[in-house]
Amino acid sequence: MRKYFKKDSFFWFFLIPLMIEVTLIISLSPSIIETISAPANQVFTGINRWSTDYYIYLSYVEQGVRGFLSSKLIFTTQPHPSIFFFLSYTIPGYIFGHILGINSIFIYHFFRALYGLCFLLMTVILFYKLSKNKTITLSAFILTFYISGFARITNMVPFHPFLKKIFDNQEVIIYQTI
Repeated sequence: MRKYFKKDSFFWFFLIPLMIEVTLIISLSPSIIETISAPANQVFTGINRWSTDYYIYLSYVEQGVRGFLSSKLIFTTQPHPSIFFFLSYTIPGYIFGHILGINSIFIYHFFRALYGLCFLLMTVILFYKLSKNKTITLSAFILTFYISGFARITNMVPFHPFLKKIFDNQEVIIYQTI
């Protein structure tokens, strides 16, 4: 891979990082916008889409913050043993939350962005290893990350009452009074 870096430095050191950065900004923009536009005396809780996933992953981070690397399902009353599961969230929770005292919500969102960056970079490398062609790599990247629908498609099509009824039927508290 190193021999390709010298020959195609514009591709690897400008174009690919730019595409990855734009993709991350688009992906994180709802959280950034809702954080900035929080009303006075309220803080954005970090939930903007897929609230059930948010609480599950945040519980893994929180278990690391509490000093546990093995985790349990905290949403059940059934007795069960703890296992080493989702260490990608419990270890950062332990290091940054338990040892350094950083907020679990910040740890979750920071590592979500970091894992997204790693995923995008590894995907580009995989596409290039498979095709050995810059054009195919760029096309595959664009098709993979921009051809699918975005969350809350009703924001783009507000006039469709059936879609609006389905997606707007979820009540999630996104701001909390401090």
